[in-house]
Order: sequence, then C-alpha cells, then structure tokens
Amino acid sequence: MADTKTYNGKWWIPTELDKTEDFRFAGTLTIEGDGSCSLLIKAQPDGNKSFESIPVFWGEDESGGKYTLFALTMTQWNVGKSLRYKAKYVICGIHILSMDEPFFDECHVEFPYLQTWTGATMLDIPQDYEANTFTIEYGKDHVYVEGKLETWLHYRVVDRNVCKQGMLEFTSWKETQYHLISEKHLSIKSFNKYIREFAQFLSLALYSKQNPSVIYFRKKGEENAHRMFFIAPHSQKPFDTVLIPLSMFRDRLSNFISGYHSAFDKIETLNRYLITSIHFSDFDAPVFIVVAQALEGYYQRFLKGKEGVSKRKWEALLNHFEDVKALRECNIDANIVKDTRDTYSHLYIEKDSKKSNVAEGMDLVMLTQKCRILLTCCLLKEIGMTTEEISSCFDRNILHFMVYNVKKYETEKQNEEMK
Repeated sequence: MADTKTYNGKWWIPTELDKTEDFRFAGTLTIEGDGSCSLLIKAQPDGNKSFESIPVFWGEDESGGKYTLFALTMTQWNVGKSLRYKAKYVICGIHILSMDEPFFDECHVEFPYLQTWTGATMLDIPQDYEANTFTIEYGKDHVYVEGKLETWLHYRVVDRNVCKQGMLEFTSWKETQYHLISEKHLSIKSFNKYIREFAQFLSLALYSKQNPSVIYFRKKGEENAHRMFFIAPHSQKPFDTVLIPLSMFRDRLSNFISGYHSAFDKIETLNRYLITSIHFSDFDAPVFIVVAQALEGYYQRFLKGKEGVSKRKWEALLNHFEDVKALRECNIDANIVKDTRDTYSHLYIEKDSKKSNVAEGMDLVMLTQKCRILLTCCLLKEIGMTTEEISSCFDRNILHFMVYNVKKYETEKQNEEMK
C-alpha cells in the first residue's frame, strides 16, 4: 500500500459557486494509501451557511499544485478552531467546477488483475548475448485489443515498460491500462460510466469481481495527466483459469467488448448477480434465489414473447442453449429448478410443496452451480458469442471444472443410491 501524503496550502469554495466572498482557509489535504481523502481546514464557519456538506472545494498547496475535491462531508467540528471533511474524490493538478462538466478527452485506468487477463507480467527485454547487454524500450504502447464504443469514443487495452530512477537505483516494471480516447470533451461522470462497463466486462472475463484501482484524466494537448484519488472498491483475485481467455479470443474480443457495451443496460444487473454469487462462502437458499432471479430476468428481457419460445420460462431457458453440450451434461431439470425457486421464495405453502422436487443440502449446492453455469451462457450469448464459442468456454477453464464437479457429484450420488 502506498504511503500517506499530506499537502499544506489554501482551500476555498469556488466563487463561481459562492458569489458572496472569496474565503480562503489554511489547511491540510491528506491522501491515504487506500485512496481515502480528508481535508482539515482552520476556519470559523459563517453562522448563516451550512458547512456540513460541500459539493466542490478548490485548493492550492505551498508548491503551487492545484486540487479539486468533490462531495465533501463534515466529519469533525472543533468549534472556533477547525473543520475536518472527507472527500469522495480528489483530482490533482487542475481546478474544475463539476463532475458533470465536459472537460477531459482521455482517461487511463488501472485494474489490480488486468495483467492476469492479458498475461503480460514480465518486462519485454530484447537481449544481446554476445555483447552481454540488454535493452528496455520505454513509453511504447503494446495494444492487446482496441475498438470503438461510440463513433467518437475509442478504447484500447495496452501495456508499456515504465521506469523510475532514484539517486542510487533504477526500477522498471510493466504497466497495463485500459484507455478511453474521446473526440470531444467528456465529463468525469461520463467517463466513469464507460469505466464501469469495462469493469463489469473484465469481471465476466475473469469470473471474479473487478474494480478500477487508479484513474488518470488528460486534456488533449496536455503532457501531464491528472490523477483522481478515491477509495477503490475491492477486486477479487481471479481463479487460476479464466472464463474468456484473451489469448483464445484475441480476434473477437473487440466484438465482445462492443457487444457488452450495447447490451449494458439490460445485462448490468444480471452480471452483478452472477459475479456476486460466485464469491459467497455458503451455497444456501439465498444464493440460489439470487441466481434464479437473474435467470428469470434474462427470460423477461430477451426471450419472453418471442416466436417459438416456450411460455414455460425454465424450459425456454434450457432450450435456448440445447446445442451447448457441456450444459446438457449438467442435466438441469426444469421442474426441480421451478419448484425449488418457488419453495424458497415462499410462493408455495410448505404442506402443498412437492418435497421430492425441492433441492436441499448438497443437491441445492449443485443446483445453484448448474443455474450459475446457465446464467453464464446467457451473458456470453448477449455479448455476441456463437454457440461454438460458448462451448469453447467450457474447455479447461473455470466452467470446465464447475461442470466436472457437478457430474462427479451426480455420479457418486447415483452409485450411493444403487447400493
């Protein structure tokens, strides 16, 4: 974790927002290693104004560095002496009035496990064995995938060799980022929407919850980028095998990312339900309900009312992927899914429920796994995968092992029942 940094200087509410007077207060901005930000100002608040929350604060440190703080909430009031605030976001090197203000043209984002997806963890070092030397090329982007989300918005996943030279040492490493490049000014809020989209796509690709850890903004023509500090939500360490390997689908990835963008409004919640369910430590009824509700949501949004689609939703969902061999091997029983869903949702009175069709214990664990596999197929289809490509996702990755465990359990159960 990075060290805590403090910046002493002057801090004020922009006069564009407060037309009365330009009050500038001495104070200290503190940015913790986890990205949390707080501001301590030496001020006696005006009794006629509310200082409990402030939408934006500007600052300038003793070296002339500029800061914009957004969404400040008072956490401490030492009457007559000082006020302490926590800020949700801090952007360095610039003053802007609002996160809705179209201002930046580029955004560079880092994710803790993006390199796990690209597979690029080592430096690119061409060696000359005869001369016993090596060369490291810096600043040149290596593009893994690129495309357009809008006619005016370009994206790419890149890495480059970077270095830091100290007094007595030289440190070098590979940096992997997601870039957004716009042909027109965009607001921070607009960029954040596209960042959230890619974070969800990456979560699906790695089959684990992924969130941005570092974000930089840049205006066209400016050499320096402006870092935005915030408390980064936790990212889950991916499994050893991922769902959408970059190496396997390199030629199709731009289509999948664009497909996720096009379907985002319809599948955002479904994907969150899937990814959230993966990391539950217990496979009890509530986890099953989360996955089952997501499947019902998929049916309502994509299948209901279509010609040739069964009106019985669970049969319709299974028929939709009848050509995916690995899913067929899971032997999902539509009646068991329906009765289990209805029973644990309290739609049946207990005495009227068909107990033989309601999964319990390890049967419920495995039914949850089956439904999660089915939900994964639903999402893969909506980002643009063909049946063949969905089937290939079952080849020696996380889905392969999930199906293997389901089949192993059912074989052992059958053997036990035959004894």
